Amino acid sequence: MLRVFLSLVVVVVVCSSCATKATDKTPSGALRLFIGAMQRGAYDPEGLHDAYDLLDAAARNQLAERAQLAGALAMGREFQPWDMLVRGRFQLRFVPARGVGMTEHINGAHATVTVQAEGSSENAHVPMTLEDGHWRVSLNIPSIRSAEQIIGP
Repeated sequence: MLRVFLSLVVVVVVCSSCATKATDKTPSGALRLFIGAMQRGAYDPEGLHDAYDLLDAAARNQLAERAQLAGALAMGREFQPWDMLVRGRFQLRFVPARGVGMTEHINGAHATVTVQAEGSSENAHVPMTLEDGHWRVSLNIPSIRSAEQIIGP
């Protein structure tokens, strides 16, 4: 009897841990992974690399362009694109509500994850993109302005 009970406990624990593990196969799962990676990035450089991998191609390209420019301005010092995600500067505007804190609105290869704040009506809408079967966070990173745009012709 005790053996059957322990077996059931193990099954419940394993199943519940599988159900709560975030994955990039869903928009909200990818967003949870991104938030976790950015928070980890404050003390673990690999966190920023993981967060970079969860960005869509457009955002990754913009960060790569910035890393190349930063390297040129630093007289040859090499920067990686994920180095452009500044360590320790990420902060959530609010704590997402537990359970129903994230809802997804999927339209083909694009989605919006609405994040509801814990204990208030505040929320955020995060655009997501499906790339090669994985959901990615779509950050709007503006293009780098050329020298002409900055100082004029």
